[in-house]
Amino acid sequence: MSRRRLPDRLPTAEEIEQMAPGERIFHYRLIRGMSQSGLASRMRLIAERYRGLGTDRWQVYRWETGGHEPDEYTRHILAMALGVQVQDLGLAPNPYFELAEGDSGPPEHLTDQRSVLSASRAA
Repeated sequence: MSRRRLPDRLPTAEEIEQMAPGERIFHYRLIRGMSQSGLASRMRLIAERYRGLGTDRWQVYRWETGGHEPDEYTRHILAMALGVQVQDLGLAPNPYFELAEGDSGPPEHLTDQRSVLSASRAA
């Protein structure tokens, strides 16, 4: 298994639109400074409020390399963990997914992609 090379620059919005879902997961994970294990751990913490999803780094790897796509439930947990909308990952949302009581979705400081991208470019 070869390691994926980190990009030299952040992609433009147009380039992100052209990315496959796995590439988008990889992109959003990188700009948030998360490892595959870190993303899986964050997803487990979020999922505890729902139905106790078991995600590990290998599952994240399979999503990123296009081996599988997250199921209709998991894609919402993944989007919350990355601080984006399901559609931002190039995936269709599940119309029957409901947030847990008292949960408003991804943390506010992660929902604005532009601020995350601007902060990464400034660094």
